[in-house]
Amino acid sequence: MNKYRAIVHCLIVHCSFGGSYATLLQFRGRRIVRRGVWRGDGPVVGPDVGPRTAIPEPGARRCFHVTPYRPDWATGVAKTAEEACVAADTKYFIGHRATDPRVIRSIWDEICKATHVLTDLTGFNPNTALELGIALALGKPTLIIGQDDTVDRLFPTLKKVRCARYTPSDRAGLRKLIIEKLLSL
Repeated sequence: MNKYRAIVHCLIVHCSFGGSYATLLQFRGRRIVRRGVWRGDGPVVGPDVGPRTAIPEPGARRCFHVTPYRPDWATGVAKTAEEACVAADTKYFIGHRATDPRVIRSIWDEICKATHVLTDLTGFNPNTALELGIALALGKPTLIIGQDDTVDRLFPTLKKVRCARYTPSDRAGLRKLIIEKLLSL
């Protein structure tokens, strides 16, 4: 396992099991972004990351929505999040709408370009946990939300991070939550 794959491994362990990798991970994540160069045999987090590493556009507000997209509730929550972004004059992006066939590269670029990240941990999807780890390692302002008992079942390291509870049927409440807690930053 090369050292770049080890970063991904630490990221997954950190997000999934509450390992003690936060400081090391954040440092390495920041160093890689600043260098903008990946070496090795195709690292998982940032394939093809090179001189064109994505950065936020000056003055532009972008929200990347990290969420599973297959559950029944996901479409309604995504629509509400997009409406909240439009109301706050913020461009909305969600990973499964990407047209780039390099899925991981696309997600990496969008998280790098985001000025805000909205993460829904409902169901504790592993991909969502990985993308949350990337956003936190890059220091992006992140709002973590969840339904039902998500807040009570957070990973040990995230228990110290605020996680807002929401109900998918209360679209107005969710919209208000996103605008007040995330997009007002």
